[in-house]
Amino acid sequence: YKYLDKEEWFFKVHWPEDPNMPGALQFESLSQMASLAILTLPNNKGKILYLTSAEQIKFYKKILPDNKIFIDTKIVSFKRGLAICEGEIIVDGGIACKAKFKLILPDVIKKYTI
Repeated sequence: YKYLDKEEWFFKVHWPEDPNMPGALQFESLSQMASLAILTLPNNKGKILYLTSAEQIKFYKKILPDNKIFIDTKIVSFKRGLAICEGEIIVDGGIACKAKFKLILPDVIKKYTI
């Protein structure tokens, strides 16, 4: 989880009259959390991971200053350097954002190209 203090830089610039966490940063937090799970595996330490696609991104409610967000991601499948992932951000017990996306480890994918 992460507590979003009202002093977070994006609250000052993203709709100053109605500050909220930008959707791009919400999705970024999902992809980074899934990336962390993959890159902490022993054989993946120090490797580079890329986002290749995102789909079914949905935003259900605003994430506001002083919210505590819970970032929950799942690696649905991870084979041959391709990770199929999904995740959601929970705020006050409800879903604020959710998405499905794919990540790749190019070093691993190269082993399987012809």
